[in-house]
Amino acid sequence: MRRRRALPLLALAGTVAACGSTAPQAATPPEPPLLVMAEASAQRQFGLLAGGDWLNAWDMWTPTAQALIPRGEFGRLNSACPLRLGVPYLIDGRDLAAPDAATITWHRGDETGTTTLRLIEGVWRVEPDAALRTEVSLGADAALARRRTAALCR
Repeated sequence: MRRRRALPLLALAGTVAACGSTAPQAATPPEPPLLVMAEASAQRQFGLLAGGDWLNAWDMWTPTAQALIPRGEFGRLNSACPLRLGVPYLIDGRDLAAPDAATITWHRGDETGTTTLRLIEGVWRVEPDAALRTEVSLGADAALARRRTAALCR
């Protein structure tokens, strides 16, 4: 009977020794929660843009950017002249520039860029780049004419 107890103990001791024989691996530090949330917001914005959901994409903008063009006008502009509809954005990098600002680098086909997000009242909001802010500040009709002249509509 003593022998039966000894075998499980020997097996357990061997298992413990085998598990402890490798050097401990350094744990990967967790991503800062704010950065993870910012990336998720950027990914949502990119999905909306690539999928043609212009109005919900506009809803994610900062209030300052929203003031540049009314929601319906932004939808009308992009419905009349979508830019690379269906081409997904792929995130290449992210950086928490400040506790309330994140920068996302991305590529979309052969196009590359960065998007800035601002944490406003606990929600990450997209701040469109300077070129888009300039374009939409012209108004939907002028922006549409500009896109058509540059043969950007697809």
